[in-house]
Amino acid sequence: MAHGSVAILGAGAIGGYVGAMLHCAGVPVVLVDHWSEHVEAVRRHGLRIESSEGNLIEHPPIFHISQMQAVCAHAPELSIMSVKLYDTEWAAALLATYLEARVPIITLQNALVEETVARIVGWQRTLGGIATGMNVELTEPGVVRRMSARFSGAPVFKIGELSGRDTPRVRHAVELLSTVDTSVVTTDLWNDRWLKLTINSMVSPLGALSDLPLDQVLMRPDAQQIVTRLAAECFAVGEALGFVPHPVFGLEGSGWRKAAEGDPDACSAVDQACRREAGRVAKGYVSGTGQDLRKGRKSEVDFFNGYIAARGRECGVDALTHSAVARTVKAIEAGQFVPEIGLLAQLGGRSTTARGVQGQ
Repeated sequence: MAHGSVAILGAGAIGGYVGAMLHCAGVPVVLVDHWSEHVEAVRRHGLRIESSEGNLIEHPPIFHISQMQAVCAHAPELSIMSVKLYDTEWAAALLATYLEARVPIITLQNALVEETVARIVGWQRTLGGIATGMNVELTEPGVVRRMSARFSGAPVFKIGELSGRDTPRVRHAVELLSTVDTSVVTTDLWNDRWLKLTINSMVSPLGALSDLPLDQVLMRPDAQQIVTRLAAECFAVGEALGFVPHPVFGLEGSGWRKAAEGDPDACSAVDQACRREAGRVAKGYVSGTGQDLRKGRKSEVDFFNGYIAARGRECGVDALTHSAVARTVKAIEAGQFVPEIGLLAQLGGRSTTARGVQGQ
C-alpha cells in the first residue's frame, strides 16, 4: 500500500522519535510542535536520534503550531497525536480544524484519552494507539535519546479501532509504524489501555518522587510495597468499571491483592515479578513523570493516579494509595519539597497522612 503523508502533532520524545524513524524509512512525514526552540533546532540542525545502536540525524519538515496552515500543503492521510495528556483537548481541536475530515487521528498518548479526542474530532476518525517500552527522552531541543533496543521483543505499538474491529486503516497504520518498531493490531483496545494505565500509575510516579531510575525503583522493597497497593487498587477500580483485567508483570489481579493483604507467598511472587521487570527496563531510564519533574514541567499525574482515584470514588472503590501518590507528586510540582528516597518510606506505610501526602 502506498504511503501518504503522516502528520505528527507533538514532536517531543515519542512523536519526535517516531517521526524521525518514519522519515528515515522513506515515509513522507511532517512534524508540528509548540516548543519554538525545539522547532528551530530541528530546522537548523535536524532531529538527532541517539541510541545504543548508533546515532542518526533526520531532517523532516517541522512547523510551529502557529503554522498549521502550512501542514495542509503536505496533504496528510494519517495523523498521530503525541502531546501531553493535559494538552489533548486543544490539540484535537487543532487537528479537527486543519485536517480534512477523512484523515484518521491516532492517539499515541498515555492514559484513556480516546473518548475526549472522539468527542472533538468524531468517533469515526479516532484510532487508539499505545506505545510501550520505548524508553525515550527529549534531552534538549532537537535531540531524542532512546535507551532500549529496537525490535527486541514484545510489540511496542498497538493500534486499534475504538469498536474493536480489525480494519484496513488500522492495518495500514500498523504497517507504517512497523518501520519504527514492532507493531500489531489490537482488537482489545480498552482493556489494553487500562493495562498501560495501570503500569504507568504503578511505577512512573514512584520514579519521579524518589528521583530514581525505574530499574532501581522496582528492586527496592519499600517501593514494591507501594507498587503492590497501587496495583491492587487498579485491579479493583478497573473491574468495577467493567474492564477485563490483564496480568501485570505476569501476575494476575488476585496475586497483587493477596500481596497487598500481606500474604507471604504472594509478596514473594511480587518481588520476583518486579525484579524480572527491572531486568527488562533500560538501565538508568528515568520515567516520564520523573523527566517532567526534573525539567520543572507539569506532570501527567492527574491523568494517572489522580484519574484512578477519581474513577474509584465514582464507583465506590477506595484508591487511597493513588490519591496519596497524586498529592505527593503535585506537592513536588508546587515546590513544597523535592524528590527524595525518603518519600518511598512515607508512602510505604499503611497511613497516608505522612508529610507531603496529607489530604488537601
